[in-house]
Amino acid sequence: MGIKKDKLNLIEWISKIEDFSIIYQIKKIKDSSAQSFKQSDNLSKGEKDSILRGLKDFENKNTHSHTKARKIYEKYL
Repeated sequence: MGIKKDKLNLIEWISKIEDFSIIYQIKKIKDSSAQSFKQSDNLSKGEKDSILRGLKDFENKNTHSHTKARKIYEKYL
């Protein structure tokens, strides 16, 4: 539920903005994001599925710190 609440908070905040320069910056972020999303059309289904699993893990806080990851994989490095 965290991301939904964050989205709603952002929508509410954006709806109250009167400063054009802030709106312009938000629009640039949106446009940049849309461009990145289009580039994902070149990914295979397996790659897209893997990315979605990673995002879901991140959202569910199913992650490890960099230090722990290095410790787990240090024998391969």
